[in-house]
Amino acid sequence: REYESRLRELRIYEGVTCSLELAFDYHSRLYVYEMQPDWYDDFLSVALLEAGYRDVTTLDIDPGLIRRLDLEAKRRGLKLKAQAQDFTAPLSSELQKPYHLVVFDPMCTVEGVRFFTEAASRLSGGNQDTVFFLNTHLMSLLKPGLVELKGFMTAQGFEVDAFYPAFNVYPVSSGAQRLLRALLIVLNGLFFRSPALRSKAAVIKWFVSDAMLLRYKKGAVSSHTPETVAP
Repeated sequence: REYESRLRELRIYEGVTCSLELAFDYHSRLYVYEMQPDWYDDFLSVALLEAGYRDVTTLDIDPGLIRRLDLEAKRRGLKLKAQAQDFTAPLSSELQKPYHLVVFDPMCTVEGVRFFTEAASRLSGGNQDTVFFLNTHLMSLLKPGLVELKGFMTAQGFEVDAFYPAFNVYPVSSGAQRLLRALLIVLNGLFFRSPALRSKAAVIKWFVSDAMLLRYKKGAVSSHTPETVAP
């Protein structure tokens, strides 16, 4: 609760760390801890409109966030199509169209990447000309996860058109470092009991995320053709 309160206080500022993630293996199980404020990444739609793009749609499961984005776009005199959407539910026919670009930033797990990639493909209705921009942290998937991800992409008919390692590299603020150090101390006490993790050097100083541009392979048939659903 204390950390959540602090993040809410920081949301009015620019240039602060807004995503914290810690992943580790323990007894053959992967543990992932991630903390993000609800506005993280979602102002990309507003930025695209301000950059000159004319037809931008943003979707999120949180209706409160959608209302905030809509208000922010109107405050800046921009026309944004913002809609609450649960991707475990069918898509309305008005959302399925041949988008030029679909941007998504899933959780840094194989399951997260798989779920959001399938959702993005459903949005485009299998349009062969759509470009998909996937932003994630590949190192978090670990080697078995990368093998699984490659198999999934191949099965879905995708190919990597471009790869940008360390697409985003940004320093971790001193406050976020203190938070990560506190998390490490707790997790080390519960699981690892390693002297190395008690050192300040164990706390990361930079966050890194990778980006990929995905396209359908020429001649590939997508399994995500337009759905017949009630609008």
